[in-house]
Amino acid sequence: MADSNQRSIKNILINRPLQREFTFVLLAVMAVTGLLVAAMIHTTLFDAVQSAPKVMTRQTFEQTLSGIRYTLLWEAVIIISAAVIVTGFLGILLLHRVAGPIYRFGRMLQRICDGEIPNEMTLRSRDFFKETAVDMNGLIRYLKQRDAALEEIEAMLVDTGSGLSGEAAEKVQHVRGAIRGLRKGNQN
Repeated sequence: MADSNQRSIKNILINRPLQREFTFVLLAVMAVTGLLVAAMIHTTLFDAVQSAPKVMTRQTFEQTLSGIRYTLLWEAVIIISAAVIVTGFLGILLLHRVAGPIYRFGRMLQRICDGEIPNEMTLRSRDFFKETAVDMNGLIRYLKQRDAALEEIEAMLVDTGSGLSGEAAEKVQHVRGAIRGLRKGNQN
């Protein structure tokens, strides 16, 4: 039972820093909003009690209560609207740190699909997915090493093929063509 709980927690917490920060931001905004609403309710009720006459008629009480309801409603709407705007703004800032790297990964993969070997990727200091960028940079280093090895093999074939004739020369040319196909986009 404990083992399956561990697995389910691991499945939920995929990117801990991102999920931790997002959760913290939401909880902080909600906590501040709750405190502001509580302070507003307290202040409104305190002011109403302080300004109320010692003896109230039912009509005076209903008028006071109506004023309190109106004040509480509009102040709560203002505070909650401000919280929604702040949450949206913070969400945009947080998602920028997520979407930026994802966009760059996509562009880098597209360049690789087009046969180009791009330069290594560097992310901004506060961006997420740094581990993925390290993995992508490892892939780029591997592709550059493979390309250098293919270039060396092709150069050896040029040297070898210059002294051959007939069918052997054709086979060397065929292999060179295959190597050029593997290196497409990386040739000068």
